[in-house]
Amino acid sequence: MNHGITFFKKKTSNPIFFLWSNDFEGLDKFFSKEVIFIKNQSLIDDFHLFQFCKHFIVGPSTFHWWGAWLNTTPGKICLRPKDNLLNPSNNKDFWPESWIKI
Repeated sequence: MNHGITFFKKKTSNPIFFLWSNDFEGLDKFFSKEVIFIKNQSLIDDFHLFQFCKHFIVGPSTFHWWGAWLNTTPGKICLRPKDNLLNPSNNKDFWPESWIKI
């Protein structure tokens, strides 16, 4: 994720980063204060919030994948892991071609 943060700092102005998780223990050691942690409370609420995101750093998670996939922001940039082994569905077409490997 830190490579993604660096990417967006170079490509966008004044980015704000949101990190969705249900376990934040120790994450503050890895991320600066510019990352806002959002604890999963409701999938419906989380997917609603995804619609307000401009860009995505997608981890090897179907939760994050669906959030980025369903977002309709024009010109959105989606970053994904460069390792094709990080594919929870084992579907060869899991990662859209337009998503940038990082």
